[in-house]
Amino acid sequence: ETTNLLSDPTKFTFHILPLPPVTASPFQQWQASQWPGESNPAIVGEEADPDGDRLVNLWEYALGRSPKTADSDPLPGPSIRLEGDPGQLRPVIRVPRAASATDVEYRIESASSLIGPWVALSLASETIPGTGDAVVVTFRDPEPAGQQSRVFYRVKAQRTNQPLTDILSSLFEPAPALASCLVSALAATTTI
Repeated sequence: ETTNLLSDPTKFTFHILPLPPVTASPFQQWQASQWPGESNPAIVGEEADPDGDRLVNLWEYALGRSPKTADSDPLPGPSIRLEGDPGQLRPVIRVPRAASATDVEYRIESASSLIGPWVALSLASETIPGTGDAVVVTFRDPEPAGQQSRVFYRVKAQRTNQPLTDILSSLFEPAPALASCLVSALAATTTI
C-alpha cells in the first residue's frame, strides 16, 4: 500500500473509445457477395475451387469470373507478343484483370526450361482499360528477345500482402501435363 503524503488524492477518468470499424478488402467484399454468410475455407478460400472448373477463387476473382458456375468458355489468359524495332524486339506480356480486383497483383517469372529454375522478373507494369469491367496489366521485358535461345514465362497472382498463387499449378494441379502444354504454348510465342 502506498500513501501519497505530498498532495490530495486525484481522481482519473478514463474514456475508452471503440476501435474503428474493420474495412473489408475488395476480395473479402467479393467473397461476401458470392457466398453471403458462408465462412468455410473449402468454399470461400483463395485456393478453393467450389465449382470444380480448376480455376481457384483467387483467379475467378482476378479475372472477373463466377466462382459458383464452372466455366466452359476459354480462359482469358496471358498473351505474349514481341514489340519494338527489328533487332531490338522485346517480349510484352499482357494479363487481363477485373477492374474491381484492385487488391490483386501479378508477378512474371521466367526460366530457360519448363523445370526451372524460375526467376521473378522485376518488371514495371502498366494498367490500361480493357472491355467491360476489365483492365489489362502489361509487362515489358527489358531484355531483347534474341539474347536467350529459349525463354518461358509464367504468371503468378497474389492479393496485396498475401502469398502468391501460380495460375498454372492452381489451374491444372490434377493434370500437370496439361499445365506443361499451356506453358509450352505460351512460351512458344517467345522462342527465338
